[in-house]
Amino acid sequence: MMEKRLYYGITWPGLCITIFFGTAMLVEWGVQPWILTKIGLVVLLVLYHLWCGHLRKNLLYEKCGWSGKQFRVFNEIPTLLLVSIVFLVVFKEAFSWSVFLLILAGMMLVIGVTVNLMAKRREKESVGENQSWRKLWKETTTY
Repeated sequence: MMEKRLYYGITWPGLCITIFFGTAMLVEWGVQPWILTKIGLVVLLVLYHLWCGHLRKNLLYEKCGWSGKQFRVFNEIPTLLLVSIVFLVVFKEAFSWSVFLLILAGMMLVIGVTVNLMAKRREKESVGENQSWRKLWKETTTY
């Protein structure tokens, strides 16, 4: 129920407002070279949003076979897109593709390493919990 409210009550209105004001910005400023890149990134963000709706429906009907790790990586896509959009808008006059791509690659590396470390940590915690339950079970069932 909550994901439905979030998806339809917050993200869809946010998407519509963003597209409305983005279109107004294009009318006011015209199409500058950096705006084309920004539009491309926003289109990717809209596609991500639509894919989230698809995944939400699959999860609702228990048809999604993604692991928790895959969802954690998928969850970082909008972070990369939004940081890229902000970077592009702030540095539009002095935009450097090489610096931009290096920063983006660095962020992807940090996110990938963090997701892997967290997955290993959760796996260790899960194994530790199973062992403590087994030990407790043995202690309570021995006579």
